[in-house]
Amino acid sequence: MHERSTLKSLSLEELDQIENEDEPSIQSLRELIVTNNLQHHLRDGPEVIELDVSDDFEVPRDPKRALERKRKSRPHPYWWNEVGNYNNKHYPRSVPPMTSRGERKVYIWYCDIPVPNTIDVGDGQIIISIDISLPATRHPRAYACDSTHEDLAHRLAFKVTGSSSHGIGFIYYPQRKGWKAVFKANSLVDILLNGTSPEALANTPRRYLNFSHKAPKGLEEFEGGKYTARFSESDAEAAIVIDDD
Repeated sequence: MHERSTLKSLSLEELDQIENEDEPSIQSLRELIVTNNLQHHLRDGPEVIELDVSDDFEVPRDPKRALERKRKSRPHPYWWNEVGNYNNKHYPRSVPPMTSRGERKVYIWYCDIPVPNTIDVGDGQIIISIDISLPATRHPRAYACDSTHEDLAHRLAFKVTGSSSHGIGFIYYPQRKGWKAVFKANSLVDILLNGTSPEALANTPRRYLNFSHKAPKGLEEFEGGKYTARFSESDAEAAIVIDDD
C-alpha cells in the first residue's frame, strides 16, 4: 500500500499502474495532480488569450462509435453532492487524443464539452468551471444555444481553461446546438440548484437521466439513458386546442 504523501508526488501515468488502491482516493489524487499542473502552467505562462469557438461543430453520426461511447459512459452520482459547491470548484479533465472527426470531447454530467482539434491543449489537461446566471437571466455564453427562457439550461455556461504546448493560457466557452443539449443541461442545472432527485427528473419534461447499471425500481426505462417528454401533458393539450383552431 502506498503512503498518501508518496502518491501525491506520482505522475498520472504512475497512478494508472497502481493496483489494489482505494479507487476514490486515486481519483482524488489524480484530480489534484491535474489541477496543480495546470495552475502551474497558467501561473508561469506569458499570457492568457480567450478563444472564439462559437462556430457550430457538425460531427458526422457514427452509430458504432456512439454505441461504444454509450457503453463507456458512467453515472455521476456525486453531482447531487455539488449543490451549493459547484460555483467554487474547478473540474479537471484530460482531453483525449486528436481524432479525424474534427473535435474531441470531455464531459460534465452528461453534457459533452467540445474541444476542437484546432485548439492546442498542450499536455491535454484542462479545467472546467460551471457558471449559472441569476434567475430569469440568460447567460451571455449559454452552453445550450437552443434553450428558451423556460429552460433552466439558458442560465448555464461552462468556462474551459488550459495552457498550450507553448505555455500560453487560453479560455473559451463551449456551446452546443440541438434539443438534446438543452435537456441534458436542464437536468444538470436542476440538480445543482435544487438537488432534484432522479425520480423527480424522470417526471419532469425536457430532462435527461441515465443509469449505466441497474436503475432504481420504477426508473428502469432510463438504463442506458433516456430523454423525458418535450412537453408536459397540459402543454400538449394546449397545443392540440391551438391546432384545432
